Amino acid sequence: MNINDISANDRLEIEYISDDPFKRNLKGIVLAVEENSVIFITDTGECITLEKNNIISVKKNNFDKEVSESLTKCKNYYAEIYSLETKLKELKEKRLLYIQSMTDSKFLAKFNIEGAKNFLNNYFKDRKQFRLGDDVFEFNFEIDSDFDSDDELSIRIKAYKKFEFYNTENKHELDRALETYSPNKTKELLLYFPYIKDLFIEKRFLQRISDEIFTANAIYNGTISLTKENFIEVRKKIENSLKQIKENEEKSL
Repeated sequence: MNINDISANDRLEIEYISDDPFKRNLKGIVLAVEENSVIFITDTGECITLEKNNIISVKKNNFDKEVSESLTKCKNYYAEIYSLETKLKELKEKRLLYIQSMTDSKFLAKFNIEGAKNFLNNYFKDRKQFRLGDDVFEFNFEIDSDFDSDDELSIRIKAYKKFEFYNTENKHELDRALETYSPNKTKELLLYFPYIKDLFIEKRFLQRISDEIFTANAIYNGTISLTKENFIEVRKKIENSLKQIKENEEKSL
């Protein structure tokens, strides 16, 4: 029997990798199958979690009628506990959602663009940095002092890449290095953040870290329409963008 074919209520005999010799050969019934594990009720009345990666072999097992009936009763008992524990886990996971909902509602009741800037910067404070290829990006929400608006925020995205460069006295070569190590990434950024308006490169520059180590820097600037009505939606879009970038980066590794 294939490990991936295991399902709830299967009566099985399992060969298992374990430091405990009593867990190397197990007989019993499956309570539930999770992504990476099997919840198993043994014929000794125990409920244990088996990691799929440690299962060596699986085969169907027939128990005597009396043992089978007792095993079913034991499984039903643990099934009730498992159901309650799963429900409790789900409720605990929702706790932060309810807390965030209260925080959101109190802010939206007094929505203002300055507060929205601070709210978003704090909300994303641990997720502001991301990578596109070899380039590291970091974003921040700001209010453009030259453009007074109650429904738009400026988003400034800094990109930088560290590199070695030896011909440091030749200005022409340094200009070429800037073009090489800090190319225009506007199109790539807009693929992930299509809701950013009027995105452009504000400036590009080289920064010397040591004699032969530089960083190529670029600062992008754009705006995001933000109102009381679309605040939650925009925040969710940004979260989804960051999630997509992370997933694509993991696939490329």
